[in-house]
Amino acid sequence: MFLVESKLNPAIFVSMKSYWTLLKPRLSLLVVISTILSFVYATDLPLVFTQILELGIYGFFITGSANLFNQVIEKELDAKMNRTKMRPLPTQDLNETNAAIFGFVLLLLGILGIGFRFNLFASVLSFVSFALYVFIYTPYKTKSPLSVLIGAFPGALPVLVGCVAASGNFQPDYYLLFGIQFFWQFPHFWAIAWVLDEDYQRGGFRLLPFGREKDANSAYYIFIYTVALVLISLFPSFLQLTGVYYLVITFLLGIGFLIVTLIHMKKLTDVTAKRVMFYSFIYLPIVQFLLAFDKI
Repeated sequence: MFLVESKLNPAIFVSMKSYWTLLKPRLSLLVVISTILSFVYATDLPLVFTQILELGIYGFFITGSANLFNQVIEKELDAKMNRTKMRPLPTQDLNETNAAIFGFVLLLLGILGIGFRFNLFASVLSFVSFALYVFIYTPYKTKSPLSVLIGAFPGALPVLVGCVAASGNFQPDYYLLFGIQFFWQFPHFWAIAWVLDEDYQRGGFRLLPFGREKDANSAYYIFIYTVALVLISLFPSFLQLTGVYYLVITFLLGIGFLIVTLIHMKKLTDVTAKRVMFYSFIYLPIVQFLLAFDKI
């Protein structure tokens, strides 16, 4: 009796893991959730699981591709920062050419998939979001802290992609959903920039509000933009687009968010900044879920 031992090259698994890592799957998944919930909000038809799955897959391809090209462009800068120096490109687990080819294929599949399975408008919006993120936001990050403002546009466009994919057109209330995701990014990203400020500076990034230090002024801007986020999050109720559950839960969530940012203004520590960051992760999905399922 002979035993045949199959020999699989471990390098294949390392390579697959590296390609997967380049997509920043957790970040991409958060964007996909926003897109899907926006689709659910905007559709007037019965939900079809296969549609939602396809939108999620194509959206993941596009978002993952944008994250990948961001790392191709910032390869040298990533090598300087502790949190990014072990990524597949700085460690040379993958080369830039193969990564770029992989990213282009994913982008093409995502854009064409949304165009054929949903509509042209949603496909074009998807590409605009990708282009703004990769070709404008990414290179501008080392030039000005205003890059956070620029990046908020492609960061919020997936919401419009989901809405337009569902309806095939633009409606005024879609811009409320866009505004919620747009303003959410400021306290969220500035809290991250606060915690990682020293590391970001190693890569040449100054991403705290308007290039400031980790001081009371930066914390103040985090608070002010959180106020704007909480107010715009309540607009759907004022316009009678949602029911009482949305109003009550969003109001309470907003109060909690403001309290967390006020505590950060008082203490100015990395610990309080992390609390702002983690609270933001909780806030957005709940608000978007309520928008999708608490329509009048």
